[in-house]
Amino acid sequence: MDAAVGLGLHPDFETAVAEMTRVSRTFLPRPEVRDVYEGLYQRVYRQMYRRLRPLYEEIRRITGYPPK
Repeated sequence: MDAAVGLGLHPDFETAVAEMTRVSRTFLPRPEVRDVYEGLYQRVYRQMYRRLRPLYEEIRRITGYPPK
């Protein structure tokens, strides 16, 4: 959508969203698995960026992107 708006294919994000998406079904959270998802988020996902940061820095050094 960013590219479509940037290229002028849509005049703004509101129009891009309206023309590029549709809602067909609504998914509701399942209460019985809430604790599983909360545990994954708190104990795994929140730590991922911090632990991967040295690798992101190495990618930047190798590729020069993004520029510092």
